[in-house]
Formats: sequence, structure tokens, C-alpha cells
Amino acid sequence: MEEAKCTGGGMPTSAKALLSRFAEYLDAQEGELSFPNVAGFCRYCGYGEEWFGELKRKFPSACDFILTALEDEALNVDRSPTLVTAYLKHRLGYGETASGGPEVVWVDRSLAADGE
Repeated sequence: MEEAKCTGGGMPTSAKALLSRFAEYLDAQEGELSFPNVAGFCRYCGYGEEWFGELKRKFPSACDFILTALEDEALNVDRSPTLVTAYLKHRLGYGETASGGPEVVWVDRSLAADGE
């Protein structure tokens, strides 16, 4: 299987160009076994994660949108809850309250009690 590659190279010149590349990445991920993530997006574009750090400084709103979309993908993916929790915690900053990150409250719901 041949890995899909980004059509544009280098640093995007606008937030719109960045979001267009991200949309291409999501399309390329359709039907794949892994779920979309920051590292995968960077690899798709041919760069390491430091590239995404540069993008966050240059296009903060667009990167915030990308991270929100990736969070949504992770929360809705049909994968091991352990894998998803680790991704959310270590890659998207869940639970990092000491450094100013978001505080997440996990709610333990009983599926058996849902029908009552």
C-alpha cells in the first residue's frame, strides 16, 4: 500500500492553505486503520512535529481548529479506550492543569442504568 502524500510543500502561506492541506489529510485517512492525529498530519506533509509548532505560532486559529477536529476524531473513533485516552492525554494535553492546559472531568456512566 502506497502512503498518501501532501500536494503542497513547505510552510503554507495562509490559514486557508493550511486548512486545505488538513482536509486533504483527512480525506487520505478515510478508511485507514489509524485515526487522524498531529503526528500523522505532519508525516503526511513530510515534516516532523516541530513543523506543527511553527504553524501554531504562524496560524494559531487554524491550528486550534485542527486540534479541535483531531480531538473530535479521537473521541469518536472506534478504537481501544486506552489508546484514545493515552492520545488525548499525551498528545492533546488532557489533564495538564498545572501548565494551564484543559482540565477534563471523566464521568463514569453505567450503561445498564441508561434504560431506567
